[in-house]
Parts: sequence; structure tokens; C-alpha cells
Amino acid sequence: MTTGAATTKWINNEVYLKNERLVEGMYLMMLAICGTSLNFVVLSLVFICKPLRSYMNGFIVHGCVLDMLKSAMCIPYALAMLQITHPTESQCYALGLSYIVLLTVSMFNLLAMVMAEAYAFHERNVSNGDKDRGNGAAMCIIFGVITIYIGSIILHLGPTLIGGEFKFNKDVGNCMFAYGEIQNFIVQAIWIIIVTSTMGVLFRYIYKFYRQLKANQRFRITNLARNAAAYTRGQYPDDDIYEMINKLKNRVKVLFAMALSYCLCWYPLFFLSLFDYKYNQPKYLYRVLTVIAWSHSAIMPIILLSIDRSFGIFHQIRKALGEQRRRKNTSSPSTQPLTRDDSTIQGSQHTSLYNHTMNTEGQAIRYTDSPKTNSQGYKVTVVDRGITDKPPNSPAHISTRLLSDYDDLSLEESPL
Repeated sequence: MTTGAATTKWINNEVYLKNERLVEGMYLMMLAICGTSLNFVVLSLVFICKPLRSYMNGFIVHGCVLDMLKSAMCIPYALAMLQITHPTESQCYALGLSYIVLLTVSMFNLLAMVMAEAYAFHERNVSNGDKDRGNGAAMCIIFGVITIYIGSIILHLGPTLIGGEFKFNKDVGNCMFAYGEIQNFIVQAIWIIIVTSTMGVLFRYIYKFYRQLKANQRFRITNLARNAAAYTRGQYPDDDIYEMINKLKNRVKVLFAMALSYCLCWYPLFFLSLFDYKYNQPKYLYRVLTVIAWSHSAIMPIILLSIDRSFGIFHQIRKALGEQRRRKNTSSPSTQPLTRDDSTIQGSQHTSLYNHTMNTEGQAIRYTDSPKTNSQGYKVTVVDRGITDKPPNSPAHISTRLLSDYDDLSLEESPL
């Protein structure tokens, strides 16, 4: 009687384990399809949309290719879970080794993206918003990608590529490091230390870049006044520093979300591997955390399509509708004549003769011809209601200065 009950329990456990593997295998197959499809969508947007066809998006293209490869590598593991076929020893070694290298390359690529955005901001800041500066070059991107691969291979050459042993684990269903062996545990710990060090540098650069953007917010007022002066000369700036800073701040959020998603997906498996070096924990826990870690390659394009304003489809639609409304409600500044205005400007002791107001995205720029100036100078008033993170009802900032040379402009701020 006892033997029959034990046999029945064993059969039930086998059936449950088989059904569990079936669900995990189907999930991995769907993950491979979704990951490759979403990354292909991002790649298509880069090559189809003209505004996205810039060298600065080269690292994004490279990251999408890496994620497509990592998503495709889920197919052999899904087939193994479904008990259709199992990778051979040589195939398993190639799969495990290439996945480890691709994962590290993805980390270095994300770090290169942050550095490239910081470089672009610095170049455009120095060149006063010139859109031809800071867009990168093809050779720079190629050199960066080659450096990423060389650095990844060198870092893994000693501890991982030579000392690591990759075997197919039937309980977990992957070809990663062999669990429960001291040699492989040491190699895996060294690899986790390399990844963690890269992650620390990445978060440091993201924080430093964000601080740099916050510190340069005052320069937006100066650039707005330069744009006002450019309008008076019949010139139209294509890309001002205000729009660029907002775009880069959004890109910082995207990069932070990418780095955070990496931590949430992979570090639970890392911690389990480090603390359970004897491989005593339940095997299903390893399978679940491994599947969550592999989901990272499909999450990256979702972050780009949902948060990044350049790739977000809904954001592009809202932007197009907003531009159409602005064209209907406002006229071009170059066609607006100067109007007579005898009102006295607050804080000044003279009466202006002419007044002209130009509206941009949330800013009001007023420049007037002053009778008190001996030279052909202009008094430029810039009201920027987006200069601070205060609520909409808080006082805005106003900046005024008598100008004699538009190209050499400095502003003094005073509250309204």
C-alpha cells in the first residue's frame, strides 16, 4: 500500500514537472518572438524616420542587434524545455560562452550611450546650440563599438573564457555556468563583479550627466534671448538649447530605466547564485529567476518605445497635433510688425517706443527699442516660466539687459 502511494506521488510529481516545463518552454518561445520583433521595430524606426537617422543613435542600433541575438538564443532553451531537442556539449559551450560575452557587451554599450549623450550635450553647449555639432561621426561610433568588444573579450579572456565550464543543466534548462562546482562558482563570481563594477560606473555617469543638465538650465534664458535677437535679423534657429536640454533629460530617464531594468532582471539570479554556492535551493527557483533574467532583452525596446520621446509613437502623434494647433493660433514672428507701445517697463526709468513679443514653447520674449540708448541697442526681456521645477502658480523669472551686440550677451535675473 505504501509502495503504491509512493509510486502515485512520484507520477504526479513527474506530470506536474512536465506541465511546468511546458509552460516555461512556451514562455521562452514567446519571449524569443516578442524580443526579436520589438527590437526589429526599433531598428526599422531608426532607418525609416529621418529625425532618428543620426550617428548618435548608432549605439541604440547596436544595442537592439545585441538584444535580438539574446532573444534568439532563447529558442534552443525553449526547445529543451519542451523536450523537443537538447543542445550537444559543443553547442552548449558555444551558447553559454556567447551569451555571457553578449551580456557584458550590452552593459558596455549602455555605458557608451551615456557617454555619447554627455559628449553631444557638451559640444552643443559650447557651440551655442549648433545642431551640426555634437551629432557624432560614423568613425567615432565604429571605434566605440570596436572598443566595447575588445574590452569585453579582454575582461572575459582570463576568468571566464578559459576557466569557465558551460554544461547543459536539465533541472534549470540552460547552458550557463555549472552550479554546485567551486571552480565555476569562482568564475561566475568574478563575472558578476565585472558586471557590477560596470553598473556602478554607469549609474555614476547617469547621475553626473543629470547634474550637468540641471546646472546648465540658466543658460536656457541666454539662448532664448539670442534667438530673439536672431529673429530681429531675419534668422531662425533650428534647434535651441531649451529643447535640447528637455530632450536630453528625457534620454537620461530612458538610460536610467534601462539600467534599472537590468538590475531588476538579473540581480535576483546573481544573488541566488552567490549565496547558494552549494546548489541546495529548489531547482524551480533557478528556472523562474533565469526566465526573468532572459526577459531583459525584450524589455529594452519596450522602454524605448514607451518612454523615449524620439521613438514613442504616441508622443510623436501628440507632437504633430500640437504643432498644427500652434500654426493655427500663432503667426510667424518674421511677419509681425513692430507695434507702438508707450507703456513703462517695470524696473526701468525710461519709456519704450516699440514693442515686439515672440512666444516659444512656454517662454515669452520681449525686446524693445529704447530711446535712452545712444547706440543701436535693444532692451530684451525674457520671461521663462519653465526655468524652475516650481508649480505653475509660482513666480516666473525675468531677465533684462540693454544690448548693443547680440552675439555677446549676458543677462541679469530679477523676480517678477
